[in-house]
Amino acid sequence: MKSSKRVVFVATGLLVVIGLLMGACAPPPTPQVIKETVIVEKEVQVEVEKIVTVEVEIEVEKVVEVEVEKEVEVIVTATPAPEGEEKKVISVAGWGPGEAQFQPVWNEMKDTYEAMHPDIEIELIGLAYENLRTQLIVQATAGNAPCIGQVDSIYDLDLASLGALAPLDDLMSDEFKADIIPSLLENSKLDGKVYAIPQSPVPHIVYQNVVLAEQAGLDPTADIPTFDDMAEAARAIRALGQDAEGNDIWGWSIDTSWPLIVAIQTYPILRGFGCDWFDEEGMVTIDAPECVEALTWFKDLVDEGVVGPPGVDIRETRSTFGKELSGFQIDNTGATGIYRDLSGLDEEYDSHWRYISWPGKTADSGVGVYYVHSFIVFEQCPWQQEAVEFIEWLLTDSEMYGKYFEAVGAPPPTLSLLEGDPRYDTPKVQEIKAQMESWARPAPMYPGKFSELSNFVGYGISRSVVEGVDPQEALDEVAGNLRTMLGQ
Repeated sequence: MKSSKRVVFVATGLLVVIGLLMGACAPPPTPQVIKETVIVEKEVQVEVEKIVTVEVEIEVEKVVEVEVEKEVEVIVTATPAPEGEEKKVISVAGWGPGEAQFQPVWNEMKDTYEAMHPDIEIELIGLAYENLRTQLIVQATAGNAPCIGQVDSIYDLDLASLGALAPLDDLMSDEFKADIIPSLLENSKLDGKVYAIPQSPVPHIVYQNVVLAEQAGLDPTADIPTFDDMAEAARAIRALGQDAEGNDIWGWSIDTSWPLIVAIQTYPILRGFGCDWFDEEGMVTIDAPECVEALTWFKDLVDEGVVGPPGVDIRETRSTFGKELSGFQIDNTGATGIYRDLSGLDEEYDSHWRYISWPGKTADSGVGVYYVHSFIVFEQCPWQQEAVEFIEWLLTDSEMYGKYFEAVGAPPPTLSLLEGDPRYDTPKVQEIKAQMESWARPAPMYPGKFSELSNFVGYGISRSVVEGVDPQEALDEVAGNLRTMLGQ
């Protein structure tokens, strides 16, 4: 038994030795190659002899269980922003970003500023003007107000009085504050603090269609210093009757439907007759004889069929004027782009009309109405300083604001641009500047109540000229409502 076991053991050993000898003489086993795509992060030396960390996607050959050194061609790509680093989002909500004809220039503002500031994102939010105040108040109440609101002088200090806005005195640079037209900055204050930054001075002014004036046999370059001069010119244009398609041609178009706009657009008529809503102490005076005289004069033109179409708002009057169906139109000076679009003539339509400053009962009594587009910054905005810096850039950058002016027609509020850039040395801009020298802000002693006061005034005037209510009766009703509201 021992002998046989030994034989087996020896035989087994010989087989092991023979196997080892054969393995040593055989060629080495072919390594298994596995192709796979991996993401590697490594330090590489590039030609500029600078060590950079790059993240690349490459296809490599990976050899199982064999350690090799291999020269690999690496494609260098841009390093993405570090994960977790969020941009500062500055939201801008207003009617401008929502208007189709203005969207291209607003998008260019956004793209240009974001390229200059990679850590900033400008979010544009369009809001319909008729819902602007309500939506901004709702958003502020809900805690999701935008950083910047694009509003106007009807709503800016109204929203400030509600405590929704950030005071801007310490956020604006001294250089920028000194650059704003002084009267604009002064009218942007509530209780001595600045709560709005004027974007554009755009008074509601008189537009005159010079094409219709020529057709009516009028001199389209003549001064129109008094209301009687304007009425006679409007009558001559109304006498044209209809256009080739049978549409009525009106002498003068003005909003007689939307109370807020009615109040703004008829304010120069009242002031031109020596009337104001309040006296200097803030006491109601809109039922004074001068006010009744002004409203009677205006109502007579509506009854005569010279002013019209009666009972329509500014959207309809814009369409009427844009289609060359009215001789005079009342609108703010930021509507140039709208009329280009409505006319279908684009910039060619600019030559069809001119601005004239508001006339008065006498040649030296004309008064315009203070009105600006403005920016406000909400208290809830986490990036208030950055928001103001964006506004400052927009209102002082010659190239960018120049593009905005070309698209909208609204001149800048800064002296450096208005007086230093030749593109604003035009007859139309000069007329705006002239109107700014004789304009007034309605109810300046009640900035926080302005929209409510305006609605009472506009509603009463509309009732008289559209519904036929006697002017004295209509204004007595307005005065009573204002006195009740103010506790007088």
